[in-house]
Amino acid sequence: MGHDYEKEIKCPYCDYDYSDSWEHNEDDGEILECNSCGREFELTVDVSVTYCTAKVNCDDRNPPEEHEFGPIFDISYDQETTDRYNKEKFLNKDDHMPHTTWSRNCVKCDEVEYIDTEIGGECPWKS
Repeated sequence: MGHDYEKEIKCPYCDYDYSDSWEHNEDDGEILECNSCGREFELTVDVSVTYCTAKVNCDDRNPPEEHEFGPIFDISYDQETTDRYNKEKFLNKDDHMPHTTWSRNCVKCDEVEYIDTEIGGECPWKS
């Protein structure tokens, strides 16, 4: 019985868990002796590195920068849609009324702004 891709080293004979597995990250191919049953087993270390990146928000830059917003998008929610939403979310009838949601994204940092207006109302960002 072996153990593949465990978060901790586990003895393949007695299932003893090593709580200090990180100390063996450089020991690939080494023969270890189990701290519990005393039997020897071979250790294979599988290390995976991933990277994540994100744009820095304009407000967090040094010095802060002004947002540069791109196109404005809108979507309208009629009475039927809001009634269905209220029912699915177990909300009162007046919790979510018909409206238009306007949105725009900053092209430099992906910040998103939203504004709700009455259906047919003007977008306050359009001047």
